Amino acid sequence: MALASTGNATTSVIPPKGYQLIVNPGFDVWEEVQGMIREFKLDWFVHDKDYDTWIEGIGDTEFNLTVILEVARNIVTAFVATYKLGTEKPYYGFSFFFVRPTHRHMGLGQCIWDYALTDPIFVNNNFGMLVPDHLVEKLNYFQVTGAFKIQIAKALCSDLVVANLPLPAEGSKIRVTGYRNAIELKQFDMLINGGTNRTRYLNKLFKVKNCIARYVAFDLSGEQPEIVGFCALHFSNERNLSVTPLYAKSQEIAGGLLKRALDHLDLTRFHEISFYVPNTNPVARKFYVNLTAGSLVQDSALTLKYVREAPTFKTDYIFSICDCTMSII
Repeated sequence: MALASTGNATTSVIPPKGYQLIVNPGFDVWEEVQGMIREFKLDWFVHDKDYDTWIEGIGDTEFNLTVILEVARNIVTAFVATYKLGTEKPYYGFSFFFVRPTHRHMGLGQCIWDYALTDPIFVNNNFGMLVPDHLVEKLNYFQVTGAFKIQIAKALCSDLVVANLPLPAEGSKIRVTGYRNAIELKQFDMLINGGTNRTRYLNKLFKVKNCIARYVAFDLSGEQPEIVGFCALHFSNERNLSVTPLYAKSQEIAGGLLKRALDHLDLTRFHEISFYVPNTNPVARKFYVNLTAGSLVQDSALTLKYVREAPTFKTDYIFSICDCTMSII
C-alpha cells in the first residue's frame, strides 16, 4: 500500500486497538529501537548517544521520535523520526521509518506516518527524506526527487591505506587544526547546505561521546583565515566507524582532514568504516577507492525525496554527509 497523507492536520489519528502511540519515549524504549535495528540487520549507523544528539542538537521541541507499542507484550512495533533543523531557511526532515515485519499490513505504517505529520512544525512545510529503493514507489507523498542520490560505501578499517590520500601541496597555506566551536563553521556550512544555520546541531554532533575525531581546515593565504573544510569521525555500538561529515573545497583539503583524523586513531579497535557520498561527486568516489586500495564496496543508494521542492546543495564540496540515519546532508 502506498503511504500518503490525508493532507489535513489532525490530532485524531488513533492506532488500532491494542496499540499505543508515544512521542519521544524514554531511554528504555530507545534501547529497544536499537535492538530492532540489530535484530533486523537494518543498515543504520547508530550509537546509544544518538537519541541525545538528536534531542539536544536539533531541539526537544523540533525533534520527535514517534513509536507504536503493542500494549499486551509491551514491544515496539513501528517508529519514525521527524524534525525541523536549524534556522535561516530551516530544513524539515522525515526519517528512521520502520515497521516490524510481523506487524506489517495492519495499518501501523500509515498510522504512524499520519500521526507524525500532525505536528504543527511540519504542516504545510516542505520536507524531505533519504528513501531506500524499496520504499521509493510506496512513499508517494514526496512529489519531488532531489538532484542526487547518497551512495553508502564501506570498507574494512584494516584495508585503509592512509598514505594514498591526496594532500595539500608542500608549502601551501592550508592548515588543519582541532575543532573549537560550531560558530566558526557557520558560513562554510551554510554555503554547502543551501543556507540553513545548523550551528546548534553541529556543536552537538562534534561534541557527542561517540565523536572521536574532529578537525577543521583553514586557508591562511588571505588577510583573514578562511575555513575551507571540516570533518568528524563517529563510532557505532558495533565499533564501526563513519565519516560524518567530511566537507572540503578540494580533495587535497579533504585528504588533509581525513589523514589527521585517521592518524589520531588506533584502527585495530574498529571493524568497518562507512562513507556517505553524493553520486554527483565522482571525485569523492575516487578519493575513497584510493584510500581503500580498491576494496571499497558500495552497499546501497538512497534517493532524496521532497514534498514540493528540492534544496540546493553544493555537492562538489560534500565528501560525506552529516547523518545518513536522520537524512541530514
